[in-house]
Amino acid sequence: MKDFIQQQLLPFVNPVEWVRAMRESRAERRKVLSTRREALAGFRRKIGDMVNKAILEKAQLLLFPTTIESTTTNERNFVAVVKEMITWSDSDLVSAHDAMVKDALIKLRDTAAKAVRRELFQWFAPDAHHEQPFSFESCCAIAGFDADNIRRQVLRLYRDEIVDLIAEEQQLMASGKTILHAVMAEA
Repeated sequence: MKDFIQQQLLPFVNPVEWVRAMRESRAERRKVLSTRREALAGFRRKIGDMVNKAILEKAQLLLFPTTIESTTTNERNFVAVVKEMITWSDSDLVSAHDAMVKDALIKLRDTAAKAVRRELFQWFAPDAHHEQPFSFESCCAIAGFDADNIRRQVLRLYRDEIVDLIAEEQQLMASGKTILHAVMAEA
């Protein structure tokens, strides 16, 4: 309680400290906004590259009509959504990325399905496709969150489950290697 009262009285007790705290707060805010601007520019660049790649693939399909059946409806819908995202405002993109991070955290808390939880843990992983436009790092940078801080909290809350999933993955890989060696020995 004493700290709270001192904090409320800070401008009256020590105006120099109050000015310093305000300056640090503004500097932190500018840093977050700068990171957000860079992340948004990177996101738009990645999305543009995806659209250009899709246009190139479509042109190739028109040159070679026998492969037209290979494009699925989901791929066409994805390209349409990506094209629409290019026209979204910065605030729309910030809201979408903010919602993705919050939705993942809510799903992690509320979902019991092992496959979904594994996928979410993989999305939160430090080196999980950070160059992708919808990676955890990208979403956090655009939304203004500290990705490392969120990761630490997820690890703290779900450490035992993550360790179990890693052990399970290692066991599957070991059994796969054993099977592969057996097949290679027979050949």
